[in-house]
Amino acid sequence: MISLTKKSFIKLNTNTESPMTETVVEDPFESLAKTSKKVHFLIPVLSLFGVAYAVLLAFLLVRDYNSRIYSHCVMEAGDITYSADDFLKNPEKTIAFDETFKSDSIDTKVPGDYPVLLKSGPFKYNATLTIEDTIAPQGLVHAVALEFGETATAEDFVKFSYDVEDVSVRFAEEPDFESCGTRDVDIVFYDPAGNETVKTAVLSICPFKKEITWEAGEEFPTVEAFEVAGYSKFAQKSASGQEAVLLTDFSDVDVSSLGSYDVAIQVKGDVYHSKMNLVDTTKPEATPKDFKGFVTSVITPQSFVKEVKDATELTYEFVGTPDFKQEGKVPVTVRITDCGGNTTEVTANAVLAVDKVAPVIKGVHNIFSLEGKTISYKTGVTVKDNCDKDITLSVDSSKVDYKTAGTYPVVYSATDRAGNKVEVKASVTVSKEMYTQAQVDELARKVYNSIITPGMSDMDKLTAIYYWVRRNTRYQHATNHSDYLKAAYTGFTTHTGDCYVYASQSKALLDVAGIKNMMIDTYPLRDIHFWNLVDIGEGWRHFDTVPRQAGGVFLYWDDASITAYSNAHGNSHIYDRNRFPAIP
Repeated sequence: MISLTKKSFIKLNTNTESPMTETVVEDPFESLAKTSKKVHFLIPVLSLFGVAYAVLLAFLLVRDYNSRIYSHCVMEAGDITYSADDFLKNPEKTIAFDETFKSDSIDTKVPGDYPVLLKSGPFKYNATLTIEDTIAPQGLVHAVALEFGETATAEDFVKFSYDVEDVSVRFAEEPDFESCGTRDVDIVFYDPAGNETVKTAVLSICPFKKEITWEAGEEFPTVEAFEVAGYSKFAQKSASGQEAVLLTDFSDVDVSSLGSYDVAIQVKGDVYHSKMNLVDTTKPEATPKDFKGFVTSVITPQSFVKEVKDATELTYEFVGTPDFKQEGKVPVTVRITDCGGNTTEVTANAVLAVDKVAPVIKGVHNIFSLEGKTISYKTGVTVKDNCDKDITLSVDSSKVDYKTAGTYPVVYSATDRAGNKVEVKASVTVSKEMYTQAQVDELARKVYNSIITPGMSDMDKLTAIYYWVRRNTRYQHATNHSDYLKAAYTGFTTHTGDCYVYASQSKALLDVAGIKNMMIDTYPLRDIHFWNLVDIGEGWRHFDTVPRQAGGVFLYWDDASITAYSNAHGNSHIYDRNRFPAIP
């Protein structure tokens, strides 16, 4: 150890200009001793100040720590989300989950206490999140219908249930399953937390089957078909003496419409409901047939079925795609399906030829009209074809001027799908109106009102018209056969005229009567003769009011009768059958 003395701090003065003198240096230990006496007094004061500062700082830190968060949060269970902010007590601070904490590790639908790690500022916290279930489950119930002898669980009455936890159900009180009738049943919905909800459902116990399956086409069921095996009390007569009665009227059920039908049965004053499921499990029975026609024929799957038996409506389809455009024999398979989805297949042949026959037009005749009058070209005209059922009749009247007197050509034509075409020519004679339709109608109606009485049938009217014309017209030869109005007017006013006048008067009266008619004439021409055709709903018939030397009342004659008479009397009524409609 080095010991410092005063001598150690004495240095020599080496200044040669001054006599050597001794310089005394102050001892540092003495100086320190003097200072220490002063500092020693301050140490207690400084120590007290430091402790107080430390205590204050600790207090502030603890207060800040405790003021930032809630250590415990409670939330209702469910599909909810939570965040660190839910724990924040001081909104001026920030908070977050600790990096080591996974917030999705907590299932908010499961009640319980869950630890949560948080951090806010310099602090870390251990908190608790409590998930609790205080809400009762929700649920809906529906009615249950049982057959006698069946039972049900509480779950059978539940239509819908909801809760954040698993929902269980039970009977509030065990139902009576041993007696028929309708009663209320209380269903308890409860969760693991002990929350409960009670719903009331309806239980029906029926002495009949809830439903039966019945084959379409069979005779409809009786009450016995709905009886539950082992329960026959319903068949016993009640005090009123009535047995079980089937209230449903099956005559209103469309057997071709499969499905479920409500069935009401009454017994002892109570009405029970069952269900009949109408099904079709039997496939159709079909007999095939070959089809003979043309490559242009309209051919459907039904063309190859002669007859078919099934209780429900049927659909038909070809199996594959037959080629009906080729001449000869074409094999065909037809599938028949009923409403129940049952199918039957039949095979047949289409025997096809090329159509070379043109359509036939009948009833075309020369038309007489007056200036300005509308002309009906197709009245009494028909067209038929050996192949096509629906064929269009065309009339080329482009050269007819119905406003100017004259004779004009008109052409009737028809073409079938094979391209075969037919044309029939006729003429339209337009005359100046010297005698008006109104004049003729007035004369005809005056006669009509004098001979027709209320309640007469069409046949009675025909008879009255026939005999009036025949008895009130005297035959007189004439040559003008082109003016119907003139002929009718002449007959009504002079009561004379030839066959054309007779037929014209008849036509005017038949028109007033509303009876379908047309005038007809002989062909080929030799001694021309006019008469009428009438139709009162049974087809065309001959109506000739002209008296003949050979006798005869030609009122409503069929074609065979008039032809026989004509053949026996010099072809008196021979006519062109292609110009007029078919006459039975």
